[in-house]
Amino acid sequence: MSGLTIDIAALFRLHQKELQGFLRKRGASPEPAADLTQEAFLRLLSMPAEASVANSAAYLFRTAANLSVDWRRRQRFLPLAAAACCVQPARTCDAARSARTGERDDVRLQRRRSRRS
Repeated sequence: MSGLTIDIAALFRLHQKELQGFLRKRGASPEPAADLTQEAFLRLLSMPAEASVANSAAYLFRTAANLSVDWRRRQRFLPLAAAACCVQPARTCDAARSARTGERDDVRLQRRRSRRS
């Protein structure tokens, strides 16, 4: 930060709603917008002491914009991941269904045998 200590609480009060509105306009719903806003502030706080930021607000908005791009990319792949997770239960359902079918076939076979006897 530029030699001066940054009052993060004052920055948060000043820019939190603006950042969340900015993220909402970029497509994030309220909860992800709040999470991304907190992440932007966390990244500002996590910067090394020797790093210098001339304009904290600009840094926060650029960081939030980058985080929103990453968030949208993850959202694109989440349905694919969810679909991959759903494949396994479908296989289980198919296995259970075929097991039940096999059991029914066994019962039918036993009935035929008992009728013949």
